[in-house]
Amino acid sequence: MTPPRPTDIETFDETESRPKAIDSAPATSSYPAGSAVPLSQVVRLSFFILVLVLCVVLALVTLWSTGPPTVDELRRKAGLSGREDLVVGVFGDIPGISEWHEGDVYTGFDVEIAYLIASAWGFTRQQVRFLEVTTEDRQRMQGMRHEGSTYEPVDLVVASYSITDKRKREGSVLAGPYLRTETAVLTARDHPVVSSLADLGTGGGRDRTAPQRVCTPGTSTSLDRLKTQSQARVFPRQRTGQCVVGRPRGVRPPAPGRTCGGP
Repeated sequence: MTPPRPTDIETFDETESRPKAIDSAPATSSYPAGSAVPLSQVVRLSFFILVLVLCVVLALVTLWSTGPPTVDELRRKAGLSGREDLVVGVFGDIPGISEWHEGDVYTGFDVEIAYLIASAWGFTRQQVRFLEVTTEDRQRMQGMRHEGSTYEPVDLVVASYSITDKRKREGSVLAGPYLRTETAVLTARDHPVVSSLADLGTGGGRDRTAPQRVCTPGTSTSLDRLKTQSQARVFPRQRTGQCVVGRPRGVRPPAPGRTCGGP
């Protein structure tokens, strides 16, 4: 059986109830055969192609010129061009954050951050040298070897240095933050609960009415908060570890009535 041709297919017009043939003739061009495309359309098409090419070229140039900086560019901007090593100031007595070990080895979170920054400048781990800093040394950009006595300048300080407007005004160049923390208070196990710094005013030790003695690193944000938000007797120390171990200048380690503030 021969299939019907498209021109043989019929439909019915519902309004006239008579068949209507479907016109299957191909669509014809709006321009007569053999006639040329108008010049205006050629110009518009050429202009569109030119604009498209220019946009692609501009995007490639922008991507190339604003790509990531090279190691040499980063070192030059940091003033480290030609350096064979990187000297970093860190704390040496905060377990888990930055701690000194025998063999002049430092470990902790801040230490790993220092290695990460050093790698961006093209330094290997073997080219990073650590010096120990105190809270006062951070803004001075200086440190010394563990148990040393001579200060040396450092290129970078990674030592729990809180970012504040006051420190920026004083000239500190701060990057980050790379870690967000809160002020913490370390007390003896049987010390009353401390829910705010105001609780450190009185209520500890044998004399429940006397202000509590609180040890905290000097020039730290904790020191400022203790002075303004509590009535505690504050004992600033250069290092956080001095507030926890030993008896620096007659101040005992934490005991009922005595507390330590974080840096």
